Amino acid sequence: MRTFNIRIAMICMLFAPLLAWTAPEGTMVGVQGVLVLASDQQEGMDPSLKPFEPQLRGVFRFSSYRAIGRGNTRLKVTGDARIDLVQGFGVQLRSQASPGVAVPVEIRWMRGDQVLIHTRQTFRPENPVVVLGGPSHQNGVLLLVLTTR
Repeated sequence: MRTFNIRIAMICMLFAPLLAWTAPEGTMVGVQGVLVLASDQQEGMDPSLKPFEPQLRGVFRFSSYRAIGRGNTRLKVTGDARIDLVQGFGVQLRSQASPGVAVPVEIRWMRGDQVLIHTRQTFRPENPVVVLGGPSHQNGVLLLVLTTR
């Protein structure tokens, strides 16, 4: 019996650090959303999008990227938040707790009540940017850039 208790204590000591790596429930994460119109109608990158240029050009092959809407929110770990953009577009976010510093987020990109894209992504400190491709819009395509801070 004593050996069993020692093993249980050792297992608890091994896994205790893993519990400390979990982002505590209630931790607040800043999230910025940028609605981007991408097209081949013009050339160039909106200067405000320069920080996201590697992600945008690495995934999408358009010649022009222009920010048409922005919004910010604070998202609580294991909570919900919303970012209102322009022209009825918005993003609903629902986060979950997870081991480590990564924050898994359920993302619903909306136009009014219509869900355009429903996905799950994980924000990590080493890669705090998520880019989603969306619907056609004004001779181009809408993209959504989400970043955490």
